[in-house]
Amino acid sequence: MASKTLEQYRSDRSYKVDLVLSSTANVAGNYSDVRYVLTYRALISSCQYGFSYGNRTKLVINGQTLVDTANIGSIHFSGIGNKQLASGNIRVYHDADGSKSISCSVIFQQTQNTGLANYNISGTMDLDTIPRTSMSTVSPAAVAAGGSITIKTNRASTAFTHTITYALGAASGTVATGVTDSYTWTVPKDLARQFPNADSGGLILTCTTYSGGTKIGDCLMGVTVNASSDMIPTCSVTVAEAASIPSGITGYVRGKSRLRITVSASGSYGSTIKGYSIKANGASYNSSTATTDYLTTAGTNSVVATVTDSRGKTASKTVNVTVTDYTAPSCRTVTAYRCNSATDGTAYDKGAYICVSFAGAITALGNKNTKACTVYYKTLTATSWTSKAITLSDYAFAASTIISADTGSGYNIRVNVRDSFGGSDYYTDVGTAYNLFSFRLNNRGITWGGVAERDGFDIKMPLYINGQTLDGNVDGFSTKLKTQEARPADGNRPTASGDRLGTIEYFMATSSMTENKPYGDGPIVQLNWDGTNGFDSQIHVANGNGKRMQYRSQASGEWNPWITLLDDNNYKSFCTLANLGAAQKPVKGGDSMSGYIRYPDTGIQITWKRVTWTGPITSAWGGVFETASAISLGNWAAAFKDAPASFLGVDCATQNTDVWVSRYARSEKTTAGSAYLQRGSALSTSYQYIVYAFAVGTY
Repeated sequence: MASKTLEQYRSDRSYKVDLVLSSTANVAGNYSDVRYVLTYRALISSCQYGFSYGNRTKLVINGQTLVDTANIGSIHFSGIGNKQLASGNIRVYHDADGSKSISCSVIFQQTQNTGLANYNISGTMDLDTIPRTSMSTVSPAAVAAGGSITIKTNRASTAFTHTITYALGAASGTVATGVTDSYTWTVPKDLARQFPNADSGGLILTCTTYSGGTKIGDCLMGVTVNASSDMIPTCSVTVAEAASIPSGITGYVRGKSRLRITVSASGSYGSTIKGYSIKANGASYNSSTATTDYLTTAGTNSVVATVTDSRGKTASKTVNVTVTDYTAPSCRTVTAYRCNSATDGTAYDKGAYICVSFAGAITALGNKNTKACTVYYKTLTATSWTSKAITLSDYAFAASTIISADTGSGYNIRVNVRDSFGGSDYYTDVGTAYNLFSFRLNNRGITWGGVAERDGFDIKMPLYINGQTLDGNVDGFSTKLKTQEARPADGNRPTASGDRLGTIEYFMATSSMTENKPYGDGPIVQLNWDGTNGFDSQIHVANGNGKRMQYRSQASGEWNPWITLLDDNNYKSFCTLANLGAAQKPVKGGDSMSGYIRYPDTGIQITWKRVTWTGPITSAWGGVFETASAISLGNWAAAFKDAPASFLGVDCATQNTDVWVSRYARSEKTTAGSAYLQRGSALSTSYQYIVYAFAVGTY
């Protein structure tokens, strides 16, 4: 609060006029309310003043005339006294910088006697300076690190200057000094290091207002600083061979190479790496290193690495590797036969030489792969092999060689083809030289169609019985194979001829089969157990469509429904209770008091009864029990073939009292069984007891 008094005395100091001023500042409105009081005073006891007219008064404050009158009113003094000429309040607005000085002037005259009263006062009053802190603003409200913001001071006076500072996390500093109206600042990217685990941080700007060297006040502003789009982690990927590849083979090989993948990564502007992802060879790995399985795809294989930092930002790196296709060494054909001579490979079934021919391929791998072949041979009874190396001129090869062979021995032939990774064996056999028949030297063996090599009767030529060849692995003396009508109309009865006892019949299920057809087309094999309509079985191999293999059987000419054994995936079983025949399904019966269940395929029956009895348990034979006739179990729910094994249980339905069964139910097949209840002491009170009887046996 500011105050001031302006005054003027009469020359003899007997009278005076004074103007008392006081002010109260309003900071928000930048003004002061000024209180004024104007007074005429008689200062000594001898003063005599009395005028009703001519007391002219004028008061001007801050250029505003507050009083201007020719006669302020009647004034009378007789001795010491005072007369208030004027009082009130005036609002004075300060300058933009908050300062203000006001001028004041007072005129008081007695116009009828100017010698008595003639005052003329003037002066100034400095009001309290009101602080005028600049209300600064900033835009935009959010900016990416590295972007620019503009601070406008909005200063109240051109005399004001400003200092702008910043703070974010542990970082702080000065943006600029001596700022007048505005300042544009580029937010340093390094400030992002103050929020390594978030995508943004809060920047505080302080604009301090100065008037000359005097600090007036501070204005705070907030800006959201976001991580810029380029603040992403960096990563690199190295790929190396993880498998043991033979020397000389370069690059990656399908089925033989494995990739060892290493990912190196670093955060950006303070962030740290929190997660790794590697995708390669059809698999995913959540780590910075990974070793794949053997590569499955030839051509360009992509290795994709992705890292995630503590801000949730991601970065990916893709490395492409070329994988060369590879197939293990193979032979398409291997044949061996007896021939004329060591130089003539013409077939001759009595020849003392064997010509071995084969064709196949080895993967070249840029002509870095090795290629080798060895033919091994031995007699059928020998335990060791003789070898002969074969030179392959190209990776795709067709070759042959001739070896000397005893005419009296059959031979095992093995062709081994190999490369840098390994090899494969292919086998075939060559029989003895042809003879219509031959006796073994020990007179214990005879052979038709070749040389006798073992004891017993041997046939080395096709054997026909009723026009049916049994060449190969079929045992013609224990099984009769009949190929019936190829596409019968009824699946229950393909056309058969002759005795069907023990035969195996083969026919097709196609669209021509309109009755009793299984699901889908395909071959049916029928196994006949007798020669008429006895116990037969059929197995059907379908062409897919959800049911791969089906089965059914018949007894006395009645075929059961087809059931599915394997589904289209070739592994899932569909044997369910619904597919079982009547002879296989359990049978049950009974009511709430008794019941049974029978298993027809085993002849086993389980039956049970529930008997309720009420009465006291009194003393009698051998201890404390009830008489047998009082608790009759009655017959079993279903009769047994033989006496069953039976057992009992008991419960007291109305009282928690100890009671047990002292005798078992009889094991007769159908007659009434009985039970005895026993306690530790007699119980005269009647309670309700529930007896459970169970029996297991054959029916």
